[in-house]
Amino acid sequence: MRTTILFEVLPALSFLCLNLIARLHNLNLPRQLFCAGIRRDDDIRTGRGTLKTEKIINNKARFLYPLQRIISQNIVIIMKLFLLKYMGKIITIVNQKGGVGKTTTAVNLAASLALAEQDILVIDTDPQGNLTSGLGVSREDLEKSLFDVYAGRCEMREALIMTVMEHLNIIPSTIDLLGVEVELAGREERENVLGSAIDSIREKFRYIFIDCPPSLGLLTLNALVAADSVLIPVQCEYYALEGLGQLTKTLRLVRGSLNSNLEIEGILLTMFDPRNNLSQEVEVEVRKHFGDKVYTTVIPRNVTLGEAPSYGKPVLLYDIRSKGAQSYLSLAKEILNENGAGQGA
Repeated sequence: MRTTILFEVLPALSFLCLNLIARLHNLNLPRQLFCAGIRRDDDIRTGRGTLKTEKIINNKARFLYPLQRIISQNIVIIMKLFLLKYMGKIITIVNQKGGVGKTTTAVNLAASLALAEQDILVIDTDPQGNLTSGLGVSREDLEKSLFDVYAGRCEMREALIMTVMEHLNIIPSTIDLLGVEVELAGREERENVLGSAIDSIREKFRYIFIDCPPSLGLLTLNALVAADSVLIPVQCEYYALEGLGQLTKTLRLVRGSLNSNLEIEGILLTMFDPRNNLSQEVEVEVRKHFGDKVYTTVIPRNVTLGEAPSYGKPVLLYDIRSKGAQSYLSLAKEILNENGAGQGA
């Protein structure tokens, strides 16, 4: 069940709570009172009054309006907690700029969380398929891939593959994804295809990470509409700041029309070189503008992070003692702590 669908029941739930409170205060308040701004006359307490099409002026009922808003807000929070606990959290790793560490982050963050015995799914939405090969999956031997899900040829669970790491699963990508826009050209709500497909398996995983291509096309749009939040890797160089500004504008547009619940999970500084003054200046600027949305963990420039994909392994399985591996373990712990699952990590 999609988050947006669940939120449609808020008015009914808030009215039920409101009606209960009204009864506790010995107020006989009809449903129309809150739906159409109708009031009873002064005989409201006895229930014998007649309905009048006027603004509510009875002081005994007026205090309930702020209360209704508070109830609705709390129901939103409860529903979000329910979804994250029982249906998994969908985090899209996105930045339209290439070479910032999106795929490296998807592979190694997912592996680090799997090491903490969290059930993890990663979805490769990049036609280049670097996430797929980075986890040791041969694209030539695939029977089903994400493209088949988009084309309606299979369900998401049929394309799912277990990796060499326990608790870590992947929906692989192939070069066929380049044809998604043509495949979906005449389909209604084509931006919701990925999110609808994920719904069928969402409850099986604690976290679902979606790795995006370095563009803002239909594949990335589907990933943003499906997501609860976005994780934004930012390379510590000047042009990365410009790209970050453009991305935040895109996120506002998506929130305004397609996914109002989309949040920024966090901003991750990558390829940080402490010997480089520019890296330090970029870190200062990003933290200044985004505050606590920027992770404390910083991913350094590290040779092993670049070598591990050539062996089809996360850096944890290649060299767990390396600075790159330790930094992603630290990031995983930070994310678990922020999402209320730090104990036992």
